[in-house]
Amino acid sequence: MRRGVLIFRRVYSSVKEPYSRVVTLKVPVSRTSNKKSSPVKDKLQVLQISDKEGEEILQKFILPSKDDKTKSSVKPKKAKTVDVIDKDVMQVANAFGLRDDDQLPLVKPKSIQESPFEYMSNHNSDRSLVKSPRLSVTKLLTKSWCELRQYYEVYAGSPKRAQTVSMEIGTEHHLQLELATHKPVDVTNLHSIIHNNELRLVETMNQRVQETSDPHLLEVLQETNRAVLELLKGRESENTLAMDWLNNVMMKLVTLVRRSDAREILVHGYANFETGEYRTKLPLHPRRDVMVSGIIDYLKITPEEDYRFFKELEEWSLNEFPQVNGMELVDLTKFIPMAKQLIHEYEAGYSLAVVDVKTRQNRRLPGFESVLQGAKLQVANYRKLLAIMGDNQTIAYNMLLENARRRHIDVDYPIALQTALEMLRTSGDLVFKDFIRLAQGQPIGFEPYDKFIQETYLQGDHVPFYDFTHLLDEGKQDEFINEEGFDYSVLLTPEIIRVWKVPLTLRYFAARSSQMYEMIEPLLKEDIAVEYHDRKTGECFSNNQYKYNEVELDQQLHHAVEFWNGSRAPEAVDNLSKCKWCQFSSRCSIPNPHLSFSLGQKLRHLVQ
Repeated sequence: MRRGVLIFRRVYSSVKEPYSRVVTLKVPVSRTSNKKSSPVKDKLQVLQISDKEGEEILQKFILPSKDDKTKSSVKPKKAKTVDVIDKDVMQVANAFGLRDDDQLPLVKPKSIQESPFEYMSNHNSDRSLVKSPRLSVTKLLTKSWCELRQYYEVYAGSPKRAQTVSMEIGTEHHLQLELATHKPVDVTNLHSIIHNNELRLVETMNQRVQETSDPHLLEVLQETNRAVLELLKGRESENTLAMDWLNNVMMKLVTLVRRSDAREILVHGYANFETGEYRTKLPLHPRRDVMVSGIIDYLKITPEEDYRFFKELEEWSLNEFPQVNGMELVDLTKFIPMAKQLIHEYEAGYSLAVVDVKTRQNRRLPGFESVLQGAKLQVANYRKLLAIMGDNQTIAYNMLLENARRRHIDVDYPIALQTALEMLRTSGDLVFKDFIRLAQGQPIGFEPYDKFIQETYLQGDHVPFYDFTHLLDEGKQDEFINEEGFDYSVLLTPEIIRVWKVPLTLRYFAARSSQMYEMIEPLLKEDIAVEYHDRKTGECFSNNQYKYNEVELDQQLHHAVEFWNGSRAPEAVDNLSKCKWCQFSSRCSIPNPHLSFSLGQKLRHLVQ
């Protein structure tokens, strides 16, 4: 290592006359830094090595001199949407307090106190992330492309990206895979029936109000009408999350143990921003423990040639739950313990593989090792989160409740009667027996939930109000039966069309979901994989199988948390050819190390 001299010259204009100032800084540079053949790492070494204080200054403010004649071999790709790129760059420049001629610094100015995660949570084009700060698993893969690019995107306000044709094709392919495994139920006609029924109910209630002359009775009627409509329609956030937990946790995991595979399963966990680890115990800290969510593309129980477990579970189910008008009404209070017992008996010979699916425009794997490694770590994160949720059902239950609370969703607000009816139509085989238990005030076999409903709804002065009779407008049940080729009389029985002692809430779905995560956990082994599918044909042309490495995952998570909590600077791209696809490359110092840089910019940051 030898000593080099970098000279920065800036001409300042004042009212009287211009003047110039020269600052000379001695910094360590590589002996090969002036050679045209020197690798990228050597060229950037001036930015990366020094003692702690010097390294901080170099990383933030010092770039190669314009006197260095070495040319960058990378020319940023001409963008088709120049306006979008300029807007993103200007957003970062405005956030950092830069002037028009300033290059983007390698870290944020000290004047910005917010860490990347805090900034993303407060300044984001996705308002749901501002309302409920969280990270996705993919956001934790900071090294799969370029951390500096992700850094700039955060401080650009996390602009929403338009769906490209390739992204739309990939989304459609994932949907087709899911539909092949999980057959949907068409509820179009049901929605029409519900809507027409609601209109008639509103008309009837309004007529009663108009016919009432007693002021006190009028007030009571108006309040009753409001409560009935609120019970019918509920609130969108609670209804949506309940549907998600039913369709993408409960239904999927029951399908998994009965049919050997399932797609698009929700998982989540909490990363501690002090330790850099996933939390496995309670309580959760509201700020230090950041929610991380993801969707597992595919779960598969292997070996495929051995179906003894599935046959035994199916035979038991057929004997225990006889079909009613072609529908097998499963009692989860019996099914879950039996499935757990059989899994315990067979777990030594079976393995639950966690798989992620990537679509590719050409039948070739990604050309960058960091992208391949990122895909591997992505599925490893899913496997870790699935294990955490399955390790202890009580902890999983409370983590699910915390998930809802952080989204500002009330876990005890009643799910709309209309949504409950849709659940009966789409998943009646799974929830019908449970809904009867709630209506009758019976336990479901999960102690934390059963204790809560006993103390909250089944003792004291609680008055039941979850009245399913409102759904049918004066009991006109016949209008539902066979309206869309489905016999609703199987589901709309007197046991359901009544006042329920316990309302249907998100707390119920959290209870059942947590039981099912724990049910499948013994099958989790070390098998993880990434499938690459041809975007045109949908064919899987490469199945990259790995063994789950928890040490490697923990290191990756810790490194990612350091990026998001701001305890370290972002790392530059490992291959300059990636810069062709970056919207910040025109103002970034990494692909443009020999452009002229403003000393004023550096001095402003030094004093901030």
